[in-house]
Amino acid sequence: MDFKKRIIIIIVCLLLLVVLLLLFVIYKGKNKTGDVEEVPVDLYNSYFDERERQGITENDAVAQEEDNANEYFTVEAIIKSFNTNVNYLGSSAKNLNLFVTKDNEQRILNEYKERGYKYINNVLASSYKTTYSVNNDYIYNAVKNNIGKKYTITDMYAVDDSAYINTYFVYGNYEGNEFNFVVVLDRYNYTYEIYLNNFLKDREISKNNLNSMKTLNIKHVESNENNTFQYKNIEEGQLVKMYYEEYMDLIKNDVNKAYSLVNEEYKQKRKLSSIDDFKACISDRAEDYSYRGLETYSVTKCDGYTEIVCTDVSGSRTIFRLKGISNYTTILDSYTMSIKAIDEEYNNADSTKKAALCLNTFIECLNNKDYEAAYNYLNKSFRENNFKNVEEFKKYANNLWFNVNEYVYDSAKVQNGDYIFSGEMSNKEFFEGTDSQSISQSFVVKSGTTVRNFELSFEVYDK
Repeated sequence: MDFKKRIIIIIVCLLLLVVLLLLFVIYKGKNKTGDVEEVPVDLYNSYFDERERQGITENDAVAQEEDNANEYFTVEAIIKSFNTNVNYLGSSAKNLNLFVTKDNEQRILNEYKERGYKYINNVLASSYKTTYSVNNDYIYNAVKNNIGKKYTITDMYAVDDSAYINTYFVYGNYEGNEFNFVVVLDRYNYTYEIYLNNFLKDREISKNNLNSMKTLNIKHVESNENNTFQYKNIEEGQLVKMYYEEYMDLIKNDVNKAYSLVNEEYKQKRKLSSIDDFKACISDRAEDYSYRGLETYSVTKCDGYTEIVCTDVSGSRTIFRLKGISNYTTILDSYTMSIKAIDEEYNNADSTKKAALCLNTFIECLNNKDYEAAYNYLNKSFRENNFKNVEEFKKYANNLWFNVNEYVYDSAKVQNGDYIFSGEMSNKEFFEGTDSQSISQSFVVKSGTTVRNFELSFEVYDK
């Protein structure tokens, strides 16, 4: 191709490019003039306007115990951050886990102290700071007794002031010394502000009086470098695992606290009237719980509470009844009192499954070392002919069966309304390097109206 033809081709290409650019500009211009300009919707204030038209005021909002895990742990994280900065005001380099030379220690501690004061000033509510003439000396005197101490939330209540403002009344203590907070979240701006313990005292705000927890009529919270937050996203399984592991730790390391959390109705029905009764009840569990890890769980909404049923690898159950995230009681088995999830499973089962569920209840009694409950499930005639009392049955069970039992049946036959299960009872405490243990065992089960209403007998070997 000669030089002139190349020049012509280049010129044509450039002309085509110019034409395309002109067409694009014309199209954009027409499209712009044809569009209707979008006016941003002020969702923040429109909510208040709608409430005003309906005659609803912020004061109509009623405090409720916080039962939303994401909300609860979002506020908890804010309190933790606050307490971290409180510690900056007076802790040593060692307590703050700082590795510094002696020459630099004081300078660095002063830097941390200034950081703490700045943070606390930034997160305290403007109205609080105005009311109490807040300065660094005020802040130090307000929190000095809490420096270096762990804060425990005991109760949290929420008032939904509006679509975007939530007010949280947080009750708790620094290692036994009561100290409470109010935390206001602005969910529109993702900002927050804090009110300290004296604010609640001066206004006589008490967890014993829900009506005292009223909205503070906050419309928005201005942002600064320290008062923004991100919502926590707690999955259901994480929450269940937290409850289970924390309570297992209490059983092993703080039995008094563990006992204080036991459901009162359960205490009466299980005859746990004293801490000694409770210790006897959980003595075997306290040793075994390092092995008895959480295997499955279910979560059921009930009237006024949420019920979490945790089943460990031995088949034993621990139930948590939650009225709020930090307000719960525990039940240590599924047979002493009615458990909604267990009852629903039984009611929806066919007759064979119902009998199998009753047999599982008997195995759970054995694994809990609750020989009295297991004994009471035995058929009366069978009991009288083989075990005159609970002690005889306990001796037989300990000699023949295992510390942690698992029963797997091969067949289930119906005879005169009773279910005959044939299978093997095996040792669930089988560890690698040991020989598994099992024995053939048959059971006869006559189920009733609930999983706690049945009678049972079994093939008895020489005692």
